[in-house]
Amino acid sequence: MIKIVLLAKYNWLKVRIVTPGFTKTPKLDVFDPRYLEMIQAQNKILTPEEVTRLIKEKMKS
Repeated sequence: MIKIVLLAKYNWLKVRIVTPGFTKTPKLDVFDPRYLEMIQAQNKILTPEEVTRLIKEKMKS
């Protein structure tokens, strides 16, 4: 809804988003491995390098 409003009001403005979800960093060490397995089954847990690649791809388009 917000994106549509922004594009309607500011047609020169391009809005791009990257929503990687969980990222493989030391912060995940505090989670129970069973929880991480459950998350991994639903969505891939990306590395920081993969997130960077996604951002760069979005910036090119």
